[in-house]
Amino acid sequence: MNMAKKKPSGRNIPAAKRLSKKELNETRQRLLERRSVLLSGAKQEYTAVHAREKGLQGDSFDVAQEVADESVSRGILATAEEEVGQINAALERIDNGAYGLCEVCTQPIPKERLKIVPYATMCVKCKSELEGENGSALDSYNLGIIDDIEDDEAAEDET
Repeated sequence: MNMAKKKPSGRNIPAAKRLSKKELNETRQRLLERRSVLLSGAKQEYTAVHAREKGLQGDSFDVAQEVADESVSRGILATAEEEVGQINAALERIDNGAYGLCEVCTQPIPKERLKIVPYATMCVKCKSELEGENGSALDSYNLGIIDDIEDDEAAEDET
């Protein structure tokens, strides 16, 4: 028995809830424009990182500032790379007819949500439920740090 995740298909969705060809084309254009902006910005950031790497000299404050700037730049590049991946996946969903359908419940994602987050893969309800089950990664990370601090403080109190 095949337990693979069912891919959403727009065939059984009422026409009023599906995106029209015009809306899909407009969305495709917005996604392509956003991807172009991200790639252009990433190229500039990448060039700046490499220029800074070549010029790492000077007093320790200058070097520390350059290292901090490079760290920020690498974060920007990682964020851009992630968003480009989401955009590419959305373009693929447009091509295969699954765009605008929640990957969890297969119901249409509201058009208003797709206008705000055109690469959304889940409806608000499913996304909220998922975040409720898992919590956000940041919350988990912060809780881990707090637990470590509390453990350290408890160990200090015992000595």
